[in-house]
Order: sequence, then structure tokens, then C-alpha cells
Amino acid sequence: SSSSSSSSLGTPKALLVGHDLQHDLECLAIAHPPSLCRDTAHYPLFQRHTHKPFKLRQLAAALLGEAIQVEGAAHDPREDAVAAMRLYIGARALCSSHHAGGERAEEGNEDRGASQRQAQLGPSQPHFQCWCADAGGHT
Repeated sequence: SSSSSSSSLGTPKALLVGHDLQHDLECLAIAHPPSLCRDTAHYPLFQRHTHKPFKLRQLAAALLGEAIQVEGAAHDPREDAVAAMRLYIGARALCSSHHAGGERAEEGNEDRGASQRQAQLGPSQPHFQCWCADAGGHT
């Protein structure tokens, strides 16, 4: 719930992408529907095995090959926004690719052995919220 002093980002259908969004939204006194927030700090694929998030600087270096938030340099929030968006787009693309690959294999019955192995292992549904639907065309 938001307080009466909170403002809204305007368009209630807009996705808000960032890293550690809750902290930023609280500091700015902005309310946005959690269902429309994509927080790379809380996306399981970008977290440590202890479920604690990596710093955006670490993710950008490891996954994007970019140096952001360099010690001794001025902090540029635009750099953070671009890095978080690139992480989000990459995760969404990986998820879409995973689903598309599974659909092709099932439709063509190209690897029946894989289907049998998968049945033995159980469902391959991720234990996290998939961002595939954000790409459009999915319901």
C-alpha cells in the first residue's frame, strides 16, 4: 500500500525495470504496481546461491562486460538504468528462447528420448516468475 504522499509513475501499464527497485521507489516516494516491476536484484538467475542479490556493478561486469559504478568516478544513474535494462532484456530473451526450443521439440517429435528423460525428471517449469510474457505475443 502506498501513502498519501506517494506519487505514481503515470501509465499504470508501463513496466518498470531496474536493480533494487524497492529502495529507489521508497527514496523517491513513488508507487508502482509490483506486478509491473522487473527487478534484476530479485531475479533468481541474477542472485547468489544464498538468494542475496549481486551488486549491479558485478552483474554488469560479469554478464555484460561493462564497467559501471567505477570507484572514484561520479555515479551515473543512466548507466545503472541501461545496465539493468540490458540484463532484463537478456533474461527475457533467454527465457523466450528456452520456451521456443521446447515448443519446437514437442511439435516435431525430433528427440523422443529427450521427452522420455524429461518425463522421468519431472516438469521443467522454472521456480521463478518467467519474463517471457513481457516480449509480447504471449498470454
